Amino acid sequence: MEIVFSKKFTGIHLDSMIEKYWNASIDPHSKEPIVFDLSKLEWIAVEEIVFYLLGLEN
Repeated sequence: MEIVFSKKFTGIHLDSMIEKYWNASIDPHSKEPIVFDLSKLEWIAVEEIVFYLLGLEN
């Protein structure tokens, strides 16, 4: 699964990202790796860095 970040990632974007990727990311039957595509990302809010780092941890 590829999680694509747009140009900016702030609190406004967090809910939609969770809605879009949450269920697939915690599916215990999925063997598909989670890839974060940061190629378009230019700016990220401090609070959302935590969301990104937690994704890397899992």
